[in-house]
Amino acid sequence: MSYDPRDLSTVFVLGPEGQRYAVRFADLRHPSITLAEHRRAQAILRERGRALEDEDLIFAVIEEQRALVDAASIRTREARRFSERRDRALDGVGAYEAVDADPEPKESENVLRDHPGFEVEEWS
Repeated sequence: MSYDPRDLSTVFVLGPEGQRYAVRFADLRHPSITLAEHRRAQAILRERGRALEDEDLIFAVIEEQRALVDAASIRTREARRFSERRDRALDGVGAYEAVDADPEPKESENVLRDHPGFEVEEWS
């Protein structure tokens, strides 16, 4: 018997005359799974103290794990997009900061006295 570890939905059985026969799942409603998914499902079932021979239980665990991965992928994608938006928004912030060439006036300068002032009209 041989199989592709990327797709356990089909295994290949060697016939008596050397020919290879493709054998599919008995229940074709089950999705294709990888060897890594199958091993992970068995490890989870072992941790839970459950039977490893229950086909429906193995596929239920695989579907559960796929849902967890999909949810994490969506959260990761959203976090990455949020981070990218924030970085783009903050990218030009430094260009708008005021730069004081001489923040402290010299002692000889009176900033208010040297100011030309504003013209003010009186209201009656």
